[in-house]
Amino acid sequence: MAHQIHVDVTTQDGASIAYVVHHPTTTPCPGRHPLLLCRGWGMVKEDSNGLAAELCAASQRDVLAFDNRGSGDSRLPPATIVRAAVITFEAMADDCAAVLMHWGSQSGAAAATIQAHVFGVSMGGHIAQIMALRYPRLVASLTLGCTHYGGPEHARVSREYRKLLVNEPPRGPSVAKWKAWLAYMHASLAINFAPGFDKNEPERFNRFLDSFVAVEIARPSGGKEAQMAAINRFNQRGVQAELKKLQNPVLIVHGEQDQVIPVENAALLCAALRNSKQHIFPTLGHMFWDEDCLAAVRVLDQFFLAHDGDSSGQSKL
Repeated sequence: MAHQIHVDVTTQDGASIAYVVHHPTTTPCPGRHPLLLCRGWGMVKEDSNGLAAELCAASQRDVLAFDNRGSGDSRLPPATIVRAAVITFEAMADDCAAVLMHWGSQSGAAAATIQAHVFGVSMGGHIAQIMALRYPRLVASLTLGCTHYGGPEHARVSREYRKLLVNEPPRGPSVAKWKAWLAYMHASLAINFAPGFDKNEPERFNRFLDSFVAVEIARPSGGKEAQMAAINRFNQRGVQAELKKLQNPVLIVHGEQDQVIPVENAALLCAALRNSKQHIFPTLGHMFWDEDCLAAVRVLDQFFLAHDGDSSGQSKL
């Protein structure tokens, strides 16, 4: 079991990043790096609770989850007018470093010794790649889940998912509009799992759906759109060439039944990264960690344990 510590850190540009530390109920094992979770488009730190608790308990390490700029309890710099100017993956990568350094200062660690295993999924995988490129010394290992390196050579997001992105109906005020919006939310979530998950496991799916809807209703205005603009810029530019510089150990994990980001991207990433390996979950979809949390934890924790104490590269800090 773990208990949660809720914290806020102010970044150099004045943003306030909310994060939570999942802390073991016993003293963390010596030599275990913390784990930093980078979440996907529109997701919030609470979406990580199940996975974070399991990973925290598996090897008695701190697990850090935070709200990206434009999501949850994080706040943009004061008097920000143009969100796209401050919601960039470079700024989000700097936020990752700020969260990790703040955790280290609160834990009494010397700045030169602070490192973490960094695990990014989907959009969070884009952020994690940029963090590793900007702050390689902070990254003990890098895990990239259901993501890609952008640019012209990556395997594009599925046509079905692109259709959903541009066809969201307005919600309310009429009953008919609410029903149409809820049906859209159902379809938007279902595509993140393996085909048929919503029908085969309706109780689990509906719990995910209730949380998904609640987060969407509470979302800060404009944040999700600015995050999507950052995704589009990454898709066009990419970091394929830069990845060759990374020496950090990398694990690439993907569900073979991914209906959002094609599984072919796992092999492309593996080819671009010199110190990498991949693991494919044959029956799982985009959100593989929610479909089979324990299977994901077994693979992830084995990799983290193998690289506790690893380090490479130089940080700009």
